[in-house]
Amino acid sequence: GNPERGAEVFADVCAGCHGEGGEGGSARRLVGSRLDAETVAATIAEGTGAMPAGLVSGQDEADVIAYVVSISAQP
Repeated sequence: GNPERGAEVFADVCAGCHGEGGEGGSARRLVGSRLDAETVAATIAEGTGAMPAGLVSGQDEADVIAYVVSISAQP
């Protein structure tokens, strides 16, 4: 996936709960969370808590996974 494009999709679909840039909001903070691609993909596919399953799919999903993995590695 393309993390730069994933940032755009994240801003449109995910930031409402996870906060701008994944800094946290009503949903968990993703920055620095050390998530791997497999975990992110499973969470997107299955949903968790208030997050419904399948919010993104196809190339958008691959791009969001790449973006979340990139920000989860930040301190």
